[in-house]
Order: sequence, then structure tokens, then C-alpha cells
Amino acid sequence: MENVIRKTSFTIRVNSATKQKADEIAENMGITLTAAINMFVEQFTRQGGMPFTPTTKVVPQYNLDELDPEFINVLVDRVNEVRQEQVMTLEEFKTGRQ
Repeated sequence: MENVIRKTSFTIRVNSATKQKADEIAENMGITLTAAINMFVEQFTRQGGMPFTPTTKVVPQYNLDELDPEFINVLVDRVNEVRQEQVMTLEEFKTGRQ
């Protein structure tokens, strides 16, 4: 006898702006929001609870247009150095020396 996986559906209510953002994120990941929610539910049941620690901490969102262009250039340079394995110590980073 074959194992038949039966599927069901359910309805959730969420802020429309939050859903739109979630749709965009899922699309950028190459999946549907339904697939993302299914992953959550699967992990929720496997772990017997939340697959992450809920928090009230708000992660700041940055708009690149609002950041100092010099700061962005420093970050880009550092990322490129890491990619090229040209890493430095924390002290060297703080003082800008290599």
C-alpha cells in the first residue's frame, strides 16, 4: 500500500502590507509564500515549537539612499577584502591600518 500524503488548507489573517513584503521576499528566494509557510509549519511540528526565538526586538531597516556614501564605500572595500582573503585584526580594522 502506498503512503498517501493528504493535504489540507487553512486561512490566516495578516496585515496586507506584511503579506506583500513576505510575497516579495519569498519570490526573491525563488519560492512561493505558500512554500515558505509550509516550511515553517514543518519545522514547527518537527521541533515541537517555534523554529526561532520570538522577540520584541525590532531589527533596524536601512535605506541605502540614507547611508553615508563614504560609509558604504568602506563596507564594500571590507567585503571585497574578505572575499579576497585579505583579512585584518579587529584592532587593524578599528584604526584603519593593515
